[in-house]
Amino acid sequence: MELESVLVTGANRGIGLEFVKQLVKLQKPPRFIFSTFRNENTVQALEKIKEESKETEIVLIKMDVRDAEDIERAGNLIEEKVGDNGLNLLINNAGVLIYQSFDEITEEDMLFHYRINTVAPVMILKRMLPLLQKASSRKTGGMSVSRAAVLNISALLGSITELTEDYPKRFLSAMSYRASSPEHGHEGGCPHSEGSGDPYSEHVSWLGENRHGNGRGHPRASRECLSYDEYSIAA
Repeated sequence: MELESVLVTGANRGIGLEFVKQLVKLQKPPRFIFSTFRNENTVQALEKIKEESKETEIVLIKMDVRDAEDIERAGNLIEEKVGDNGLNLLINNAGVLIYQSFDEITEEDMLFHYRINTVAPVMILKRMLPLLQKASSRKTGGMSVSRAAVLNISALLGSITELTEDYPKRFLSAMSYRASSPEHGHEGGCPHSEGSGDPYSEHVSWLGENRHGNGRGHPRASRECLSYDEYSIAA
């Protein structure tokens, strides 16, 4: 796997941070890793990686995924860095989950989750698509992350088949999150079906910190996640 540039949203903690950690450890790490965060008080781990990284330039970008101007500024910054080489990999990782019982759900809660978990990845992809297309056009061959790819991090909670009576009751209450999570499957396929020529892949996971449990997507397991995604995209 050869990557010149990667954008990871929500890279300041959890799975996003682990992606950054593993990417810099690759035998041939990316030239650029663009790492977005929302809260400036939570970037210490990213700053440490940036200081210790010798081969990769870690570019920290403050971006609220709900803010169109933030997304545009991030796109402009990335474009200045990568130039005609484009962007090889977009990892749409940023998301939100607030546990609520069904009786507690409000319209605002539903829209809050939908805006971050469903709308934001589409808007980010829309801005980054020209850069992904540039990277894809530079190489020939089949689907490969070395050309260009989009990785949308979704969740087991969004799986209808997994939400059975045997599944933990507390997850069944997260209606706002569950409703906003499964949309990634449609988002990833649309640009590709329009003939962009860029390959897309999706990995289903869920965060294992900040009250989110200890699932298959826990940061301790993200090394395996990254290996899985590498092969699924390159297949």
